Amino acid sequence: MTTAIIILGHGSRALGASVGMEQVAAGLAARSPGLVVRVAHMELCQPGLPETIAACVADGAREVVVVPYFLHHGNHLRDDIPALLRAALAAHPGLVIRCGGPLGYDDAMVDLLLRRCAQAQTAAPLKP
Repeated sequence: MTTAIIILGHGSRALGASVGMEQVAAGLAARSPGLVVRVAHMELCQPGLPETIAACVADGAREVVVVPYFLHHGNHLRDDIPALLRAALAAHPGLVIRCGGPLGYDDAMVDLLLRRCAQAQTAAPLKP
């Protein structure tokens, strides 16, 4: 493997909270045969980003592409992720790391939100 993709989410203590992100990563891998896709978390659960990068390098990756699974460009994207990536570069000389932006705005997000609105309108009302 020369390039690895890491889908990076926030992380949660809630059991099963990362299942959706893991399904997205599996779907990406299924649509891109030969592409190595892994999942990492910023905090609260494992694997973390440093460990995932190290595992990719151990498997032969020479380039890592980090794709944040975040909606907005907040503190993790501004500060924390760049710091972790700089530390990874220092720990793995010769490794090339690229980082994408947040999911942000896309017409596909509007379509998804419309579907979720329609689903919510047919859901049972909450009770006090």
